[in-house]
Amino acid sequence: MTRPNDQTALEERKAELRGLLMRRRRRKKGDKPRPISAYRIALALGIRPGGSRESKRRGARRLIKMMRDEDHPIAHGPAGYWWSETVGDHQAYRRQRRRVAMANLVAEAADRHSPQAAAVAGQMGLFGEGGPTIENPSTAVQTAVECG
Repeated sequence: MTRPNDQTALEERKAELRGLLMRRRRRKKGDKPRPISAYRIALALGIRPGGSRESKRRGARRLIKMMRDEDHPIAHGPAGYWWSETVGDHQAYRRQRRRVAMANLVAEAADRHSPQAAAVAGQMGLFGEGGPTIENPSTAVQTAVECG
């Protein structure tokens, strides 16, 4: 459970992120959004100041997820995050995410039904759930061997 001071700090951080994304909005109607990377967001907001680059990114993405869960229209693309200014912008972003998700599901389904996937699944079934093991005679320690 978060303490009241922690909740206040979190709300301030969310307001800072919203302000940052709003400042990077389109300059004129018809312009493309001006995205900002998770790392740049972390630097601008002081997220995890002593952390690694990846730790900073994770902190920024976590904050963005919290805001999205509260229905803030934050969109994302290869270049970074931006504030969706209109309902149409956000719906276009969501449609694009849905297309990517469906493409991934189709690819996964195709992989599962391929002859190679069936062969690997059949071979792995020979070893039980833990996979194959090799016993080291000198110490009698079993080491799991990863397959594929």
